[in-house]
Amino acid sequence: MLSLSLYSSTQSISVAIYKRKKLHKFAKKNFLKKTSTKETLFVLLKKIISNQELRNLSNIFFSVGPGGFTGLRSIKAFVQGLSVINKSQLISVNTFDIFLNQIQEKQVSAIIFFRSSKENFFFKFYNFSKDKIIQNSETFFGNFEKLESFYLKNFSVNF
Repeated sequence: MLSLSLYSSTQSISVAIYKRKKLHKFAKKNFLKKTSTKETLFVLLKKIISNQELRNLSNIFFSVGPGGFTGLRSIKAFVQGLSVINKSQLISVNTFDIFLNQIQEKQVSAIIFFRSSKENFFFKFYNFSKDKIIQNSETFFGNFEKLESFYLKNFSVNF
């Protein structure tokens, strides 16, 4: 089973190939200036995957955000076209879900955050209860001071 994973942010784009759930190849490109996501995606794909492998994809994983609309939309359009050609299954992933799956302790509250640009972050508040994940806020976007204020507002009562 061959799977393709695509991720794009305002700062970079990455492409990974998995064979039987093990990372086989990986490539990442940071954006130094305004670069087309689509062009960068094609360059990275040519670098790590052969045409034969591309035709044999079983699954295509791609991020649906949060993030830059243009990059996310370009990747979505690309994977939809690719899945029509090779009949692979599309699996969309919210970026927060990637981080949520890394949490081992299942009885906690957490703010999941990740960098969006040099100065800004996406962040959201969650509670974990047994096998249930509860979203306790909307998705926020802002600089470190806004993230810090959000943290103090939601967690200062617990300390």
